[in-house]
Amino acid sequence: MANDSMAFVERLKQQGGGDFLRALVESVLADLMECEVTNQIGADLHERNGERQAYRNGYRDRI
Repeated sequence: MANDSMAFVERLKQQGGGDFLRALVESVLADLMECEVTNQIGADLHERNGERQAYRNGYRDRI
């Protein structure tokens, strides 16, 4: 199994697919982080509702 993974990675590097793979991983991670932020805040990007817990820019009301 590890040999198959290494062969795949080597083949990607030879064909210049390393940048494609890097971009794919970055995209997936960005989507995962966006989902986590949405769940933490309680609202989607640009969504306004009463259940919103915070703002995406880190602003918090002062007490």
